[in-house]
Amino acid sequence: MREAIGNTFVFNFIIVFVIIFIGLFATSSAYSKAAKVKNTILDIVEKYADELDDRVTLPDETVAEIETSLKKLGYRLNVNQQNDCPEVTGGTLMNTFSNYHYCIYKHEKTDRTSGNLPHRGNYYTVISYMYFDIPLIGKNLELEVKGQTRTYFQEVKYNG
Repeated sequence: MREAIGNTFVFNFIIVFVIIFIGLFATSSAYSKAAKVKNTILDIVEKYADELDDRVTLPDETVAEIETSLKKLGYRLNVNQQNDCPEVTGGTLMNTFSNYHYCIYKHEKTDRTSGNLPHRGNYYTVISYMYFDIPLIGKNLELEVKGQTRTYFQEVKYNG
């Protein structure tokens, strides 16, 4: 009887270990894809940074390039084309509709040393999502992955 109890304990230990290993592998895989999506979008935003400077929304060519890249990566489609993006302090959402769920925010950089806070340039925040489908519960879990570009300073003219 003692060997049966010992074997049951070892078998349960192996099952728990396999479940934890599968969970870590699924999390690693989802994070890898979300980070690749985020980095791809950041590269495209950096490429078109000069065109985005005075705009409130993304230009059509930027959106087309982002969506083509996300299609190649196999990112999940957004069913209703509504981006349910969280509020970001000091950021303006640049994409409200998309075939894929990602968020791009524009932040204005100001010079805090002077009294009138002149506009110095912009930087952008990109949010992509990790997806987990939990079959027994029937829910989809989304976790965000954030990234930022560097600040694109505008040319300062010297009148001296």
